Amino acid sequence: MNKLLYISLLFVFVLHAAENLVQNPSFEDLGPQGAPRFWSFPTPIYSIDSTIRFSGENSLKFSNQDPSIYVYSTQTIMLTPGKSYRFGGKVRYSGVKNGLGDICVELHGADGRFLKGYYPQGPHGFTVEWMDVNGTAINIPQGITRASISCYARKRTTGTIWFDDIFVEEIDMPLLTKFTSSAYRGVSTAETIRFYIGTNRPIKQEELDEGRLSAAFNGNRMAIPLIRSTAQPDMLTLQVAMQSLPMGKMVLEFSIPDTKGDAKVTLPFERVQELPSRKVYVDEMQRLNINGKPVFPLGMFLPVYPLPEEDVKLIADSDFDVVLPYAELDRAQLDLLHKYQLKVIYNLKDTLLPKKDRKEDPIDLFHKTLLSVKGHPAIVCWYINDEAPVSMIPLLTRARTLAEQLDPGLPTYSCLLNLAGLRQYLDSLDIVGTDPYPVPEKPLEMVREWTAKTRHACFGSRCTIMALQAFNWGYHWQKYGRTAAEIASARAPSFDEMNAMAWMSIAEGANGLLFYSFMDLKRMDNPPEGFKREDFTPRWNDLKRVASGIRKVEDVLLSAEPPPVLQAQSVSRHVAWRTFSLHGKKWLLVVNCSDTASGTAIFTEIDGKRLELTLKPMEVHFAAY
Repeated sequence: MNKLLYISLLFVFVLHAAENLVQNPSFEDLGPQGAPRFWSFPTPIYSIDSTIRFSGENSLKFSNQDPSIYVYSTQTIMLTPGKSYRFGGKVRYSGVKNGLGDICVELHGADGRFLKGYYPQGPHGFTVEWMDVNGTAINIPQGITRASISCYARKRTTGTIWFDDIFVEEIDMPLLTKFTSSAYRGVSTAETIRFYIGTNRPIKQEELDEGRLSAAFNGNRMAIPLIRSTAQPDMLTLQVAMQSLPMGKMVLEFSIPDTKGDAKVTLPFERVQELPSRKVYVDEMQRLNINGKPVFPLGMFLPVYPLPEEDVKLIADSDFDVVLPYAELDRAQLDLLHKYQLKVIYNLKDTLLPKKDRKEDPIDLFHKTLLSVKGHPAIVCWYINDEAPVSMIPLLTRARTLAEQLDPGLPTYSCLLNLAGLRQYLDSLDIVGTDPYPVPEKPLEMVREWTAKTRHACFGSRCTIMALQAFNWGYHWQKYGRTAAEIASARAPSFDEMNAMAWMSIAEGANGLLFYSFMDLKRMDNPPEGFKREDFTPRWNDLKRVASGIRKVEDVLLSAEPPPVLQAQSVSRHVAWRTFSLHGKKWLLVVNCSDTASGTAIFTEIDGKRLELTLKPMEVHFAAY
């Protein structure tokens, strides 16, 4: 960019922007020894680069080839408790392996005790052109004595990363954030509808009672009465009778008094007599429907290369019915999967990722690739996001909207790692999943926690298809700079672990499951040098047993009947449970999510009948009662 033009644009921006609390944000002010003033500067890992920069004359360069080294460049900043801040900067990669570059804010209290950190995930990639890394630190807690911003690479990262234009600025966080509904793509025929609104602070019920919902249509605005409204610490739920809404398209507005006037959010919505005809859609219970029938998808991630027919047949002979290939398959390869009645979540995510040598606009490439396979009977969904950073949300949202315009009969799927920031992605996805992979280092209950947090982040308004672990971390850890001993200690999850992970996800509301991955199972059957062989056949049989157990009760999991009410009298902290009803018969699912401790669960029915269960570690109980 022309330097004069850049400065002019920057001046216009600053007129409307908050003060940058970072001193020397572009590393222009250097001391006598060439170190950037106000920043810690651990050489030789960090240096000043005057040849590659986003703006100005310099950038901060991280260059490291030793995965055991973990240092960062940091600056103390002044943050005020109770206020909120936006922070971030520009990053660029060359030859980055085993990790990523990031910019974070951390808070410390008395005696230097760590209180909290904010870590917006930087981009994944070997080589990445300049990209934004942005985050928010909302409602800074009381008791902080020091705050800092750091430019760093995650542990075990090697390669070169440049940082520039670092900023921290105070922001007025809106009281109300995301506004969505229980209706798929905002179109509904239901008798009642639930609307959900995110909040940046807890709202008391008496405050919520002052809120107003209205609808704008055909140039008019009308008040919409609420059947019920409830407040949780970070969200509001509004229940509305559909007959109180006008027929057709409208823009809903919810407003509530705030200290600086009314806080408002809007949402496009459409009430229809009949839902549009779609091959695949999500119903009011967040169940995936294919050709008009609710399904519980059980799937496998497939490799970046097309599978041979013998492997396709192997998957088709199991209870798995969905595959997510990392390859962008052509129509002939899709024909093979369709021949064996396997449904495909088609990979479009790579068209959106930044590539150094790619000149084509990502949306244009997304458009072209989708059209090249549109209408193939094997495809049931478009995969558009695999752990993309927050900075890509505008692009992802454009892609989701475009996919709906080009092929309204199919939804999109996004699999995310950023639990803390997941709600920010809401407008960019139709179906959501996250990928907790705990074995062997983390508690198995991580899967339960992630499923619950995923659903809560989306207000329970999105079909949730979780990605679960069926692989040995060891092979992947070699890319993360792990030691030979750590790699050797890694293992694949056992049948009991995979089964418990699957059922605890279901207990927390998962609408489908994908297992990562078929290529790992095949790879470890004939592993690279230095890895212990894991026989494919018994591992595949274990996974098939998990799928078979779920498929046998699929009709119960998909039942639209109201679940029976049970009162939990005493349930161990690590025990998850859920009830179902089918043809008037009551079902109870109880899962011990711990891999080490036994668990107990005591329930009473409305009539006083008592149910007591004791479960061994990872035990699953699912039966009629």
